[in-house]
Order: sequence, then C-alpha cells, then structure tokens
Amino acid sequence: MNGLLLAAVVACALWAPAARAAGAGPEAVASRITTVTVYADRAMVTRRAGLTLGRGEQAFVFAGLPAGLIESSLRARGTGTARVTILGTEMEPEYLTAARDERVKAVEREIEGLEEKARGIEDKGKAVGLQMKFLESISSSMAEGISKEMLLKPPSPAEWGSVIAYLGAESGALSPRLREAQRDLRDVRKEIEAARKKLERIVSESPREQKNVRVTLDAEEGGDFALDLAYMVCGAGWQPLYDARAERESGRAGLTYCAQVRQNTGEEWKDVTLELSTARPSVSGRPPELEPWYIDFEKPKVVYGAGGRPMRAAMPAAPMAAEADMALDEAQGGMGGPAEAAAAVAEAGRRGGAVAFTVKRKETIPSDNNPHKTVVAAFPLKAEYEYFTVPKLAEFAYLTANVKNETGFPLLAGEVQVFLGPEFVGTSTMEHVAAGETFQLYLGIDEGVRVKRKLISTGAEKGVVRRRTGFRSYKYRIEIENLKDRKETVTVLDQEPVSRSPDIAAALASATPEPAKVEGRE
Repeated sequence: MNGLLLAAVVACALWAPAARAAGAGPEAVASRITTVTVYADRAMVTRRAGLTLGRGEQAFVFAGLPAGLIESSLRARGTGTARVTILGTEMEPEYLTAARDERVKAVEREIEGLEEKARGIEDKGKAVGLQMKFLESISSSMAEGISKEMLLKPPSPAEWGSVIAYLGAESGALSPRLREAQRDLRDVRKEIEAARKKLERIVSESPREQKNVRVTLDAEEGGDFALDLAYMVCGAGWQPLYDARAERESGRAGLTYCAQVRQNTGEEWKDVTLELSTARPSVSGRPPELEPWYIDFEKPKVVYGAGGRPMRAAMPAAPMAAEADMALDEAQGGMGGPAEAAAAVAEAGRRGGAVAFTVKRKETIPSDNNPHKTVVAAFPLKAEYEYFTVPKLAEFAYLTANVKNETGFPLLAGEVQVFLGPEFVGTSTMEHVAAGETFQLYLGIDEGVRVKRKLISTGAEKGVVRRRTGFRSYKYRIEIENLKDRKETVTVLDQEPVSRSPDIAAALASATPEPAKVEGRE
C-alpha cells in the first residue's frame, strides 16, 4: 500500500518474542537525535532510525541509550510506505566494564596531541643541547691547541679574538633557545596534567550502565520506514535569562529573551530541534487533597508524683506570634505547588496548560553539565521612565522604566541583565509577567537628579494640664534638583511614625505638596 501511514503506538508494556529469520538476533540500528524537549528538571528525547523492512515480524535495537532513561516514558512511532504495526518495546540494562563517553575519546585525543607536542619540544631541546656540547668541545680543543702554539711561535691575538667572538655569538644564540624549549616543555606538561585530571573526572562521572531498547514491528510488506523512539531522561533542565536594554532618549526598551540549558545525560544533543517547555512532568497531575485541620486548646500533661498522686504540670507558654505565623505558613504552604519554570523561545504555543517554545535554529548541547546560553528572540517594548528616591535611606535618584509586555506571551521569572544604553547597570530579577502586563526595570542611580533631606528643626514641649504629657516635633525639608535639560518625574517616598501604644499619638502636621499614601504600606 502506497502513501505515508502513522503506525500505532503499542498499548501493552510487555514485549512478545518475534520470529526471526534464520535465528538471527535483533539488529542494532543507527539513529540520531532529532528533537529534544527540555523541562525544568528533565528532557524528552526523540531519536529517529531509517529502516528497510522485510515482510513479517522483526526486531530492532536502539543501543547505548543513557542510564537515566525512564522506562515508563518509552514511546515508539513511525511512518513508512507500508502498513506497520508496532508490537512492543522492551528495555534492557547493559553494564559496562569501562565508561563509554564521547568526551573520554576527545580528551584522550587531546592528551595524545599534547604528548606528541611535548616530544617535539624535547627533541628540539636535545638538538640545542648537542649544539652547545659541540661548541664546548671546540672551545676545549682550541684552548689546548693555543697552549701548544704559544710554545712554538708568538701568539696571534687577532685569530684568538675571532674564535672567541664566534664561540660567544653561537653560545649566546643557543642559550635562549634552550631556555625557551625548557619553558615550553613545562607549559605543555602542565596542560597534560590538567587534561589527565579532566579525563579522570569525566571517567568518574560517566555511568557504567547504559540502556538498550528493543522495538518489535510487524510489516505487511517490505519497504522503507522511519522509526522514532521517544524517551524521558533525567539530568537535564533549563532556566530563562533576560538582557534588558533601556533607551532613555527614544522612550523605548529592548528585551532579549534567552535560555540557559544544562544537560548531563550522557549523550550529546547535536544539531537538534530544541523545545523548551513550562510543563512540570515531575509534579503529579492529580491535585493534592487537604487533610482536616483541627484547632483545640492544649491540654495540660498529667505528671504523677510521690505515692502515685497525679500532679498538674505547668502549662507551657503560649506560642510566640512568629511561631504561630510559621505554623500557619506551613499549613498553607501545602496548598500551593512549586514555582512555575521559566521559558524563553522565539515561537510560542500552548500544550494543555503549559507553554512550549521552539528555538528556530538547530542547537548543539554537549553532555557536560555546563550552562549553554541560547539567544532565541529580541523584542522592542514601550517604556515610561521616571525617577524614584527614598532620601531617608539614600540621597540618590534611581531611574526606573515601566515596561509593558507586548511580546504576546508571558515572561517567566528569571534573572535580568540590565543595560542603560551601552552601559551595564547591574543584575536584577523578574517575576512572572503575563502578556500585556506592565513590569519595572531598575536602571541605577542618575547623578543628573540631586536629592537632599535636611532636618530643619526639632522641638519638645510639656503639656499645659498634665505636666507628664508633652509632644515632640520634627521638621524636614527634601530638596530635588534637576540638572537635566528636560522635565523629569520623581516619586519621593518617606514615612510617618506609627504608634503601637494607646498613650502615644503620631500624626503628620503638614506637607507640601500633599503626599499620597502608598498602597500596601502603613
């Protein structure tokens, strides 16, 4: 039958032995990773193998899969020119006598190259040493010849001077070359030592176990077939990073959306389609159930004294407010789930209740557990700039940008590197920002707006009727000076004292201009 047909995914978890021609074992197929979906703490890997099928039942083995593969996540599917039924999948562990890691081979090749380089430097040093020994032998023989010549005829200073100059020039040229060779040899030996330590670390970290997965197919007729095997693997994760660049003059801001991916699964993701998902497969899909929360008076413990008479134990002190709050927080903490993972990619799409982002270009992520930053998209955003100051604590004006998320998808919580024009301002954090929501970027202090807070006067007076009563007054002046050539908006935050005693009253006498109360603050 012609045309592409999607083979059914096997429903049973057990593998039934398939009839094999001439008693041959299952064929180990060559496959490559095509797609990786990375979650907060794991990844779904899809491998593809191109097969040429015969008629009937046949088995194929995906060998050398990572030890962290989760068996329950195995899924086999495929397309081909013939009708194919997937009969079953079976995973078999294989224990290795030596670590099989591509990084091991790479470091071994690096060590071999460094050792070859060291041998070349040693040969160079030996050659220079032989030349220096030859000069020393010439010098010794010339000294003996000159001594004999002095007995036979008058000495010739000119001839001696030319010989001495030659020996000195040659020796002066060879000595730096020998020192250079010795220095280069020391450096290469340090590199060899570092590479060997790196090899030891990789070998110690490399698993001595791998998984082999057998897939059994039944083909009605022969033909080509693309078999995909998907599996979940531990040892991978990602988190978002942002680069926010504020353009003060244009009144806009730019946001670069990045992803920092780590993986130590034991296999390299080379030229794969990378997807980043906010789903959390590690969290149970079933919501937690609340247990009864009982509140009662604490009953005193009964202590028996001499003669077996019951004695009433002292009632423990009531819990402190902080302890009560802690107990309440613990009780309420069980209601919520972990914080949603952050994601950053160029193309967004919903998959159930999660958001999945697909990076447009192919990515290569080695299995080294190092962070690999991937820039996936950049967005221009509208921003409204204003200054914010708390002069009681710091006499500085802080520039802030109120930015609206116009990307069309949520900005998830993550670290933000903030730039004001070309200048790096500092590192901040971003909470979850929904599409269309406004968030703030803090852009550091600006010396172009000066802030001063001065204590003008203070005073104390006794009460007229009751001499033990009285009041104390404080008067402050806050000065804002704009050194720029344009108007600026500055929000000034100060505070009033709040009394916790019924015998003390506190109030703001006057303020110009009239202040506004900040929501969420006393």
